[in-house]
Amino acid sequence: MVKNLFLLILFFPLIVIAEIIQTKGEIYIEPEGDLNLCKDDARDKAYRNALERVAGESIVSNKDLQCASNDDDALCELKKRTFSLTQGIVKPVGNRDYNAVLEGDFFICTWTEDVKVERFKTYPDFEFRFTLNQNKFIAPLPPSDGIIKLSDKNFEPITFNFEPRQPSYLYLFQNTEYLKEGKSFLKIFPNKLDQENLFSKKVTIPTKKSYEFKVSFPDNFYKDVFYVNIIAIASENIISFYDEYTYEDFQAKLFEIMDQKSRYKYEIYTVLKKN
Repeated sequence: MVKNLFLLILFFPLIVIAEIIQTKGEIYIEPEGDLNLCKDDARDKAYRNALERVAGESIVSNKDLQCASNDDDALCELKKRTFSLTQGIVKPVGNRDYNAVLEGDFFICTWTEDVKVERFKTYPDFEFRFTLNQNKFIAPLPPSDGIIKLSDKNFEPITFNFEPRQPSYLYLFQNTEYLKEGKSFLKIFPNKLDQENLFSKKVTIPTKKSYEFKVSFPDNFYKDVFYVNIIAIASENIISFYDEYTYEDFQAKLFEIMDQKSRYKYEIYTVLKKN
């Protein structure tokens, strides 16, 4: 038996590409909405807009330019955090201003601030391919004890295909941030059952037959669909990672290892609740 594995920064002075700009974010909410939440969202959007201007990421929407119009809230938030993660970090450096004004049927929350955008250093000659065996699963709830037997065919396994162009150490993280608070970036590979992570040719994870990553639907989740973000980090050298991080600490760790030749890629998969 194996436990069900749901799949889904201290700052170091390094040479990074940085630019100081004034950024602005606007969010619309209904009059009965939470103005504190609106304030936080306006600030976050201002930071994302700054990142987009400097790093070149384009995120399109018909309402607030954050996500595609056919995304639901959970997938939208997951994408936003991933783009921020893979592009860089925004640091406040100067004056800030916030106001909320009622216009017609909505409050408009506006956050303006001077920020410094620091992009991740990249290594375009360090390349790899990363894919999932599939991007959509229909999964039941896990057993009451949270343990799924390896032989239980009710739960499909997810596997990860990694193909490096050069010998590379592989690390896989699962981001479940919108499902839980706190330390939501979880290292799922290498793990106690599968520790060898240096590869020079195409490989499928897990590499061992003694376990699988079984996909199940989280208990007591308020929707019938959720999304999981898998982040693949390939490096020329060994990296010492903890097993779990907060969003902020994970970004800090990526800056810490930026002097090493490495790259990051991600894939999102969908899990539908099986009735």
